[in-house]
Amino acid sequence: MMKVISYISIFLVLTGFKSLAQSQFKEARLILNSGDSLKGLIDYRGDYLMARECRFKSDEKSEITVYNPYEIIAFWFKDSKYFISKNYNSDRYFFEFLVDGQMDVLYLRESGEGNYFIEKDSLALIKLPYKKGLRFKNETAYAYESTIHNGILKLYTNDQPTLEKNINSIKSPNHKNLISFARNYHDLSCESEDCIVYEKKSGKINFGLELISAYTIFVNNNSDLVERTYFAQNSLMQYGFIIHLWMPRTSEKIFLRTGYSLMYVNNSEVEGIVGKMPLMIEYQYPKYKIRPRFAYGLNFYRPHGHTAGLNTGFNVILSKYLNLTFNYDLEFIPINLFPLAPKFVFSNSFGGGLYMRL
Repeated sequence: MMKVISYISIFLVLTGFKSLAQSQFKEARLILNSGDSLKGLIDYRGDYLMARECRFKSDEKSEITVYNPYEIIAFWFKDSKYFISKNYNSDRYFFEFLVDGQMDVLYLRESGEGNYFIEKDSLALIKLPYKKGLRFKNETAYAYESTIHNGILKLYTNDQPTLEKNINSIKSPNHKNLISFARNYHDLSCESEDCIVYEKKSGKINFGLELISAYTIFVNNNSDLVERTYFAQNSLMQYGFIIHLWMPRTSEKIFLRTGYSLMYVNNSEVEGIVGKMPLMIEYQYPKYKIRPRFAYGLNFYRPHGHTAGLNTGFNVILSKYLNLTFNYDLEFIPINLFPLAPKFVFSNSFGGGLYMRL
């Protein structure tokens, strides 16, 4: 039995690792420097990666062609993000084009956190810098937020002085407040044309809810890290829910996996409820009807204790918002000084559920 479980574990882990190399191609277009337009599929990735290259293929079976910002003028996804090639800091990048109007708004993640930029026909592209942190005076720390971005916005929109109050309300530049401000400025400055907003309509954080049940087999429960008496039985059923959180602006394949499940214990040592909360980083393959998943992180138990955990499996897509899920969990007692490093196997779980994308 243990050999069978080991083979299943290896297969599912390899499936999960293989899926990490996959890409997510979406319907899109690009414009070459020659002015020619190509229609096909472009790899939809995080904003840091898409600022540097455009991975294009004409259809699902075609070879991938990689374009850099020096080779194409722009590319965009159907009903979604739009990128335009521009010079910045002695290099060239694909900027995400948020608003095309009397004042353009662009976004670029050059390194670390992303930055916002504005430009007008009469004024060059400029970054809206923003910083916050602590300053010390007489050994006392004071919180501060920079306001340089407010001054730049006032300079670029000084033909509409009524907007000064709106500018002062922009404490920290972000997609929402800059798009709203650019729209207001355009409406006041130009009544004959509408401004174009390219931003993808999605929230900062999305989530899905998965209702689960699983059959858990305890392989080695002789550890001080987990309350032994609660796992004296060879197996238990667990029921609960999993929450999948992700940020579409950064990636639609990487998730935070958490939630809570319960197990009812009734043995010669103890009777009661055991709670379990996972906290993992999860990858989900974004295409086709059957989509592999892979996650790794920690499982926290109540009354106490934790394990290192690997979860893998796949989703069967029933509709845009509803999936069937099949799960396999392999948990380890970790090395004392390294909570994510496995020492020996603690349990195997097999189960499934119903996933609702909200």
